[in-house]
Amino acid sequence: MVSLVASNGEVALARPPKGGRRIASIQALRGMAALLVVFGHARSAAVEMDPGFRPGTFATAWGVDLFFVISGFIIVYSSERVFGTRTGPRQFLWRRATRVVPLYWIATTVWLCIAMMKGNHDSELNLGSIALSYLFIPNVLGNPAYPVPVLSLGWTLNYEMFFYVVFAGFLLLRRTPGSLAAAGLLAAFVLIEAVVPFGAVPIAYWSQPIILEFVLGILIALALRHGLALPAYLRGLMIAGAVGLLVADPLGIALLPHTPNDISRLLSWGIPASAIFAATVFGADPLPKKLEIPAVRIGDASYVLYLFHPIVLGTMKAAWPRLHLHSSWLFIVCVIAGSVAFALLLHALIEKPLVSALQNLGDRKARPQPLNA
Repeated sequence: MVSLVASNGEVALARPPKGGRRIASIQALRGMAALLVVFGHARSAAVEMDPGFRPGTFATAWGVDLFFVISGFIIVYSSERVFGTRTGPRQFLWRRATRVVPLYWIATTVWLCIAMMKGNHDSELNLGSIALSYLFIPNVLGNPAYPVPVLSLGWTLNYEMFFYVVFAGFLLLRRTPGSLAAAGLLAAFVLIEAVVPFGAVPIAYWSQPIILEFVLGILIALALRHGLALPAYLRGLMIAGAVGLLVADPLGIALLPHTPNDISRLLSWGIPASAIFAATVFGADPLPKKLEIPAVRIGDASYVLYLFHPIVLGTMKAAWPRLHLHSSWLFIVCVIAGSVAFALLLHALIEKPLVSALQNLGDRKARPQPLNA
């Protein structure tokens, strides 16, 4: 999950127009995306504990699709100073790796320790699968239909890291041609997979239409950089239409036991998510004052919230019967509140100082060098 993080760990964009309000809105969307995922997992756990509980089937997994759109957007923005430089790809990959890898490795290690303490003897929990998980490579040793890592949430990061590697190569170009070339290559992967499927599982996995959500984010970033703005009424219609499509779920993918990453997901969730995001960035409406600070704080901690909420969920699920509380909705609220509190703590004590230290280390070792230098 991409973040707007400067070298000091705070939120930042490269020379954003009307930056303060827009940054707050983007961070709020990141927080909302993470909360949707947490709510969806808490809802599933509540139904598992009480089969009679009927919380509705409104899609929540589209929070991931919103993350991907935001990721495509932010990568263009945050890389502005390294486009067209010799050191651009290396600097970009270092900053992305320091942002994503340490927390994911910590989360994966914690999950493995918990699994071993519980005596988990899953046949897919082997050294090969564990190694592939740490390397962000789809787990070809597991179920080929769902090659998820040992920490199942990491499937999204397998796509993120693939996107970063593809994008890095085009940083040698200027911003617009480089971004469009990266978007074109991602689209080519999807097209080739649709016409002549790749045989290898990792390439086929990385070529699913869900990666076009990064492309949508890239195009939104370029449009904003070229001055596109939309009137409030049109942005309101975009959000209303997107929410309506998400609620209606005309293709019914929210009801599937395993959400596909194919064209149905792109149409059902990716397009509405991109519409909501575009409506947010093509204006600069301020958040209500009472909401801005908590929304931004949750957005800042959204990556930690995404990775570590299963710990809170698992703990709450184990403790709930002993608390003799019989409200499934209360369970969901407690999981969300506990996950947010835990994420804010981990963000302040671990993520923020760790990312800041690692990125400052990389910044001291490299400075952007023009190609004609």
